[in-house]
Amino acid sequence: VHAGHKPFLCTECGKSYSSEESFKAHLLAHRGLRPFQCTQCDKSYCTKRDLQEHQVLHTGQRPFSCEQCGKAFARRPSLRVHRKTH
Repeated sequence: VHAGHKPFLCTECGKSYSSEESFKAHLLAHRGLRPFQCTQCDKSYCTKRDLQEHQVLHTGQRPFSCEQCGKAFARRPSLRVHRKTH
């Protein structure tokens, strides 16, 4: 897929995606389907990747680290927020 090309268009909300996998996960979210269930708690997710990112909260792992200061985070969004502090 060429950079910026997003051929998968959601007819429900108009959002478009470059990968079919992301598009399918988006459609599941519209339907309220979350087939990936955490075995440690009652949370469930639309994608396997989201489940895997959640599961590190149970293990105590912090796989996402800041390149500037080395501070580590369990979730990628937390690292993104942290990066803005530099």
